[in-house]
Amino acid sequence: TDSEYHTAGDGLLGGIIRQNDGKCHLDSSGFYDYSTLQDYPSLGQVRDALDANEIVVVFAIATIGGLAPHLSPYLPLTSDWAGRALAVELLRSDDSLADIVVNATTGKSEEASIQLSHVLEGITVTATASCPSGSPVNKGSPIERCNGMTAKSKATFRVTVTAQDCDKLVNATNLQLFLSPAYGSVNIDINALCSCPCTAQSQP
Repeated sequence: TDSEYHTAGDGLLGGIIRQNDGKCHLDSSGFYDYSTLQDYPSLGQVRDALDANEIVVVFAIATIGGLAPHLSPYLPLTSDWAGRALAVELLRSDDSLADIVVNATTGKSEEASIQLSHVLEGITVTATASCPSGSPVNKGSPIERCNGMTAKSKATFRVTVTAQDCDKLVNATNLQLFLSPAYGSVNIDINALCSCPCTAQSQP
């Protein structure tokens, strides 16, 4: 691209007030045909779609006179969409997009970590890391991280989920763990057993 991206609300400039429904509307030729019917999706909707389909976006930003003036708006997405987006400069018009994708995903040194979808009251989550470069960068922290990772590196995380307060976990709940930047996630269903017959006092 050689410009900034559009997001929810930009459609109002063209008189489009209908919010994006987050669905894929393609015609028989495979082209999106709702561009005049509903607004652009929000950044949150795009992130949800990327997660649901395990897609990683590589934004290749064109340079103008050796500069990439439109690169900066895309950089926050690489952190907000951790593991789902990369932003690189397109240095020459004849650069191979395939080479750009390979270089962006294999040549970049990253941190690898576990991220939580949300915080659950009464639950603690810890993750100890085994890193290819040696000790984790924050050894001893609740969620350890590995640095110096590339696409060919391998890190192992041992995750422990502990119910600290059973009274706050009456109903079954769900927790999602994201691997960043390994582009994957794990769903954990939590159903706390707060009491059982074996804990009751025996009766004579």
